[in-house]
Amino acid sequence: MRIVTFNINGVRAREEVLRRWLSEGERADVILLQELKSASPEEILCPLFEPFGYEVCAKGEKGFNGVAVLSRIPMKRRCDELGEDEDKSARYLEVELEGGVVVSSVYVPNGNPVEEKLGRKLSFLSRLYDRMKLLRDEERLWLMGGDYNVCPSPALDTHDERAYEGDALCHEESLRAYRKLLYLGVVDAWRSCHGDERGYTFWDYQGGSWQKDEGVRIDHFFLSPWLADKLESCEVDTTLRSWSRPSDHTPLVCSLSLSGRASAMTMA
Repeated sequence: MRIVTFNINGVRAREEVLRRWLSEGERADVILLQELKSASPEEILCPLFEPFGYEVCAKGEKGFNGVAVLSRIPMKRRCDELGEDEDKSARYLEVELEGGVVVSSVYVPNGNPVEEKLGRKLSFLSRLYDRMKLLRDEERLWLMGGDYNVCPSPALDTHDERAYEGDALCHEESLRAYRKLLYLGVVDAWRSCHGDERGYTFWDYQGGSWQKDEGVRIDHFFLSPWLADKLESCEVDTTLRSWSRPSDHTPLVCSLSLSGRASAMTMA
């Protein structure tokens, strides 16, 4: 099973990028999208993806946020918010694939400026922890992919950790919240496959960051302890970042040793 997560930074702005991506052969079983920035993202996603065999499940928000799951495997919507104190931003969408695997598209708040917005980010990560713990305790096969806006190891996950001192991406509170997720026994797919290798997923539009490879790793896949046994590879696809009008993120691809319609995916 091939699963891709991709922060597209605006579904309308990236329509031609998505069209080219599909026409040039992207056929992931499941695609997770973030930062749709549209109250009705289905207007673009359905005409683009349905001809390629994808079901579309999305949660939009006018001008901001927005998450989607596109699947060639039949799916049903399970959850699109995290707890009673959720601020109702479109940042979380969870579906269950035919066979029982639970997949979520996640868009964590950036948290900058720290003085004003870090608390909101930490609150979201706390609610995300609660959701992960619930799924873990149910012993489900599950995966959460998306833009977490955290560089887990600033020395490895930024081009220059000194440049990010005090930034919410590398703030100690952000790192502590990220580690708390890992303490549930879940697996960071990139680190599991690549050890201490660098694997940037975001390059700012400013200052020639892409050309100079001055990036950061903020897009991640978390796998449940049981699904982690099925992990085959996790790779960054930088191809799209060099296209015209690209997102500032690039797709992250996770491959699992599961068939597209595998049965009995929950633990006995």
